[in-house]
Amino acid sequence: MATDLKIPLITTDSTKDVTTDSISQSTNPALRICCIGAGYVGGPTCAIIASKCPDIRITVVDVSAERIAAWNSDALPIFE
Repeated sequence: MATDLKIPLITTDSTKDVTTDSISQSTNPALRICCIGAGYVGGPTCAIIASKCPDIRITVVDVSAERIAAWNSDALPIFE
């Protein structure tokens, strides 16, 4: 029995119009990163990568819509 699973995600789209020419001329071959899981490891790791590497598009997916909503809000779900 197959069901359609909608996975909530966080995206940061700091890349402008990316073309195959711009990819081949780029000094950074990895322009996109997808992280599975927005928990204690995936969320903070991708947040730091996104802040330090604005030319890379970061996508974080998680099965918990509440966790994604928390990351997209002003009250982050992780405290250190």
